[in-house]
Amino acid sequence: MVIPGKDAAATVGSTLQSVAAQGLTRDELEVIVINDGSTDDMSAVVREYTSSLSIDLVEHAEARGVSAARNEGIRRANGRYITFLDSDDWYGKGHLRNLVDTISRLEVDWVKADYVVANGQVRRIVQAPCALRNTPLDPRDYINPINTSSMVDFPNVWSGIYRTDLRDRGLLFFDESLRTSEDRLMTWGLHLGTTSFAVATSHNMFYRKGSSTSLTGVFDERQLDFIRAFRLMFDLVEREGVYEEFGVKVARSFLGILHYQRANRFDSMDHGVRDRLKRESVALLEHIPARITAAALVGFGDKRIRVLKPVLHQAGVSL
Repeated sequence: MVIPGKDAAATVGSTLQSVAAQGLTRDELEVIVINDGSTDDMSAVVREYTSSLSIDLVEHAEARGVSAARNEGIRRANGRYITFLDSDDWYGKGHLRNLVDTISRLEVDWVKADYVVANGQVRRIVQAPCALRNTPLDPRDYINPINTSSMVDFPNVWSGIYRTDLRDRGLLFFDESLRTSEDRLMTWGLHLGTTSFAVATSHNMFYRKGSSTSLTGVFDERQLDFIRAFRLMFDLVEREGVYEEFGVKVARSFLGILHYQRANRFDSMDHGVRDRLKRESVALLEHIPARITAAALVGFGDKRIRVLKPVLHQAGVSL
């Protein structure tokens, strides 16, 4: 288990307590915690759990980012499987055992599971967009369709468990140039590079919404890394020879996130970030063949297209 964290002293204790309560022995579970340049007492809190968990604590003098932290944990991992948990999230009873039992019983490359968003005292279940449960599936069959959410749009790596031998094929590592959206690029790599996965039903993975350590709540230039991530996704589908099959899905996903940024976050960004968002989005749209963008916009909806119109117009997209 790889747990990256920065300034997470207030939450990492409950995270590790939930891991210790999973019922796996020290021989069964190795916990690798990466303290990524914290200025608080995160490491001291982690050390309180070394008697109940087999913990390898790695300390970075300076923050290197979540991708680099996870990659360090991946390189150090010794187990047959790897899973991820953020330092402000936690497990309910039996979650980890369920993941391990599912991936070992089905002998698939990776498994994803549902999770619960915890916003204060409010709980909301987020189900993986796949009706077939606890059965081996082909990852490429769950990329399309373009007009509805599919498993490739379910990128949260901490809701899954993965065979460690995928590491040797370069499929588990994160692009360290990405401060956000790194999980989306990694998820596309899994869907194109592996041969089997499964979805487990579990409502015992808890994602803490609104945490002060989460990058999902920031409005600075780090959020713009999604644009670079999608450029890398286009490169990936082209390199894999499936641009015509999956390029529209990549474009549709990009337009969906771009719409969300402009409709919900734009007013909270400073002028420099807004300008970069528009400039870099236009550059990516100019990079996408017109037929791909046109297909991605079919059924997109007039309301969403109106929000994107300034960017689409500047990129020369015909509406």
